Parts: sequence; C-alpha cells; structure tokens
Amino acid sequence: MSHRTEFILEHDAQRERQSNKYVLHCFDVTMAVYTIVLVLNLVGIFIIDKDLMTKSYMVNLFVYLFVKLVLYKNPLKEWYVKYIILLGVLIVHTVMGMYLTYHYIILSVLPFLYAVIYASKKIMVYTYIFSVISTVFAVYGGYYFGLCDANMILLTTTTLKKHVAEGFFINPVINENPEVTLALYYVFPRCMVYVVVVFVCISIYKIVNEGMLKAKLSEELEKAVENAQHANRAKTDFLSSVSHEIRTPINVMLGMNEMILSETTDQQVIEHANMAYNAGQNLLYLVKDILDFSKIETGKIDINERPYKTEDLFQESYNMVIDRTKAKSLQLRMAIDEKLPANLSGDVHRITQIMINLLTNAIKYTDEGAIEVRAAFEKQDTEHGLFKIDVEDTGIGIKEENLKDLFSKYARFDLERNENVEGTGLGLNIVQSLTKAMGGTVSVKSIYGKGSTFSIEIPQKVINDEVIGIFHIKNFGGKKIVNDEIKESSLKGRVLVVDDLDMNLVVFKGLLKNSGVEIDTCISGTLCLDMVVEKKYDIIFMDHMMPIMNGIETFRKMKELDNNKNIDTPIVMLTANALSGIEEMYKAEGFADYIIKPVQRNNLCEIIRKYTNNIC
Repeated sequence: MSHRTEFILEHDAQRERQSNKYVLHCFDVTMAVYTIVLVLNLVGIFIIDKDLMTKSYMVNLFVYLFVKLVLYKNPLKEWYVKYIILLGVLIVHTVMGMYLTYHYIILSVLPFLYAVIYASKKIMVYTYIFSVISTVFAVYGGYYFGLCDANMILLTTTTLKKHVAEGFFINPVINENPEVTLALYYVFPRCMVYVVVVFVCISIYKIVNEGMLKAKLSEELEKAVENAQHANRAKTDFLSSVSHEIRTPINVMLGMNEMILSETTDQQVIEHANMAYNAGQNLLYLVKDILDFSKIETGKIDINERPYKTEDLFQESYNMVIDRTKAKSLQLRMAIDEKLPANLSGDVHRITQIMINLLTNAIKYTDEGAIEVRAAFEKQDTEHGLFKIDVEDTGIGIKEENLKDLFSKYARFDLERNENVEGTGLGLNIVQSLTKAMGGTVSVKSIYGKGSTFSIEIPQKVINDEVIGIFHIKNFGGKKIVNDEIKESSLKGRVLVVDDLDMNLVVFKGLLKNSGVEIDTCISGTLCLDMVVEKKYDIIFMDHMMPIMNGIETFRKMKELDNNKNIDTPIVMLTANALSGIEEMYKAEGFADYIIKPVQRNNLCEIIRKYTNNIC
C-alpha cells in the first residue's frame, strides 16, 4: 500500500469518526431535551398524557442506552457505526411519533438533518427509506396505542376550534375506514414532504460541501503558497551561501593571480597566470549562470547599463574561450564590422555572459572546423540601434523537431550521440532570458549534421560617432591580460578594510600595492567599532558575511556611536552575494555602494576615486 493510499484512508477514517461524533452529540441533545420535557410534564407544566409520555421515554431511553453500549464496543471510525446511530435515532423518533404524534411532526425531519452531516447520498437514501417505515409505524401505532385524538384532529376537514366546539368529525368518511384514510391523508403526504426535505438537505449538503471544499482548497492553497515561499527563501539562502562560499576562494585565487601578473616579468609565469585567470573567469561565469537561473525563476534579473568599449567585449569573450578551441583544434574567427560603434551603453557584463554561453555551447558540439563570431550594428536613430551578434559553428547541428524546445530549462537532445558532452542544460535558457530582459531577441538556424547559427539582437545606446575599425585580436601568449593601469602614487586617501578572512585582506592590500593609498585592516566588526572612534577614514570597505557581527550589524552599530569620527564616511559593502535585490537592500541600509567579489583592481580603484573626490 502506497503512502498516498494510506494517507487517503486515514483521512476518510478521521472524517467518518468526526461525523459520527457530531451525530451522536445531536442524539445526546435530543435525549436531554426529551428528559427535560418529561420532567416538566410530570410537574404539570405540559398537558401531554403523563402515562404515554412516560412509556415513550422509557422505550427510547432503552434504545439510546443500547446504541451507546454498541458504540462503546466499536470505534467511531468503523463504516457501520453511522448506520447504527441513525437507526437508533429513527427508532426513537418512531416511538415518539406513536405516543406523541402531534408533537412529533416537527421532529420528523431531524434524521435528515443528521444525514446531511455524513455528506453521503447513500446515507440520505438509507434515512429516507427508514423514515417512511418510521412514519407508517408512528401513524398507525399512534392511532392504536398513542394520542389517537391528535391523529384524528389532523384528519378533520375543518379547524381544531370548530371540531372541539361541535364535538364530532365533520367528515364522516374518516371514521368509516380510518386505516385507508390515515394512509391517504397522513402517511403519503408525509412521505412526499420527506422527498422535499431530502432535496432540501441535499442542496444544503452541496452548499455546505462546496463552502467547505473552497475553504479547504483555500487553506491548502495558502499552505502551498507558504511552503513555496519558505522553499524559495530556503533556496535563496542556500544560493546566497553557495555564492559566498564559492566566490570567496575565487576572489583570493584571482586576486593573487592578478598580483602575480602585476609583479612578474617572467614570460612563462605570465603565460601560466593568464591560463589561471581564464580558468577562474570561466568558473566565475558558471557561478553567475547558476545564480542567474535563480533570478530568472523569480523574474528578478538585474540589468545595469553603463558605457563600454565594444573592442573590450570581443577581446574578453575571445580570451575566455580560446584555450578551449585550441584544445579541440578548432578555429575561432572574429568577423567584426568596421563600422560598428566603438562605444556603446548597455549591460556589457550580460552581453559578455551571453556571448560566452553561445561560444561555449558551440565549442561543446563542434568536433572539427571553425566557430565564427560576426557582429554588426543597425542604427535606428542617431543615438540608438540594434547590436547584432551571430555565433556560427560547424558542429553536429540540431534536429528540426528539437528547435522548439531548444531554449527550455535543462534541454538536452540526442543524448546517445552527445553522452560525452558536459553541461548543465541552462546556458541557452539563460541566453534567451538575459536577451529578453534587455529588450532583445534570440533566434537559431540549424542544419542537422552541418552546424548551427545563433543570432541575437539587443538594443543599445550609441555614445559617440567613433567606430571600431579593423578589429585585431591581441595574442596574450606572453602578455598580461589583466589591466595594470595603477601607477605608483596615482591614488591618495586612507581606507579601512574589514574582513574576517586574512587572505582576503592580503588580496585587497596587494591589489592596491604602490597605489599611494594608506590601508588599515581589521578582522571583525567589533574591532572596526574600536577603530572608527580613533581615526578618520576617507572610505571604509566592509565585508558582509562575518561571524558574531556581520557587515550590516556593524554598520548599524557604527551609526549609534557617539564619538564615531566616520559618521559621514562612505561605507562600501564587499559581498559575495550576487542574488537579486542586494543593491536595494544595501542602499536601504545606508551603504554608499557595494562591490561583488571577486574584487578586481579596476573596479576597486574606480570606487576609491568616486568616493575620495577623485584625489589623484
């Protein structure tokens, strides 16, 4: 038996037990009221015949106790318990009908109301059949043993007042054949009334059931939404943690590598360091893809536009994949239109990410031949246009029936043929999502067995009229690919760096070596609070994820210090959290800016210049 089946059976048993409990409670209330009526009748408040009242009560008490005894031996969740309870209720009402006919009329519909609780048509039919039998016994039993005068009063063709005043029945036919008359004038009409009652109860059941169902669905929906939100928060926390844990060592690796490149003149060391740099950048883009997938799911993709050089875009994309193409003996050609604007404004990091994903995808599925990147610009007016990039390969191509699902998440096709091809299956989905987020489009043309061409068009703003001209690929075999624009004493200022990892502090100081910047460091938020009351800084860099007191908590406590000398000093957050919403969060807290790890020298210097009034 499956877990789901066990759950359903347990749920049904619980509902059965609850329904039996409710009906039994109603039965208890009926007998309690019956007892009160008996007592009031015995003391003379009611005018019901005391002998008949007592007889009916004693019989019904016996039935009631018998039902209780049976239920005492059987758990309420058993399927047959409801039939026993309802049968006991109907017997009690039958006895009441026999001895107290006139007073029983209103109570005769109660069994149907009890049946509604079970929300079962089968139970309703069962109740109707036994109510008809009960009515026959009540009417004829009442005629022979109970309040027959009450039965006869109901069978008069005039008012009770006139019957009492004249002392006889106006319709003499009634007395000639009372059994038939009772059936025609009493049993059949009552049974017809029961039909109406059944339909009314079924309607009540449907209304109540629909209401309960909607309430249950609403409750389940709220619970599902709550669970989804909880799962989403857990996933966000997990990705944030993973981002921090992965980016921290990448920060150190790339930072140390950058320091090596800035200090060494050995060509072989430079070549090896360049390879390490490319490998680190590839790892960083893989982390970005995973985090961007989370942002795509929540619809929170960050697009940050800024001016950039198109030459740098193509050069970086080339550098990132050239080692992979060489490893597979593939050619990588860059066919860049000479009239392409040299300076555009847009999210260059996202466009680079798109290009690297397309190039990586092309390399994975191409075993021989070449991969070509073509780029052009279609002007729409003097300041805007479409940036067009094609990535063409001579790989295995894509079957026509697979094209429609090509950009789906985890899409992998022709698995038997491509079983040795590694990948997450997210690259093209991310390409499409990022392109759409920037207002662009992506398309693909492919011939199975010959190759594919992916094309993107992204709106960009033109900065000036300068064109890229002839694009020359720079061979970085023995040159430094990391910009080394900082010269000795090019920057001035005093900065404080707060980070709980010593190796991050070493990287930070190494990146600003010979820069002219005076750097103080500390390894905790507590030490930072002591240092900001002793010395004035031009800028403070604060790591977010620190033990005991994180960066945000430290910043809040800094603002509360009475003797803080850095109350107006810009605080820049150092974070490995690249998830959506962090910019708004840091700005809401009051941080001047933030830098996402791994920290690069140019970004660091740009921040220092920005918040130290361009001191050079």
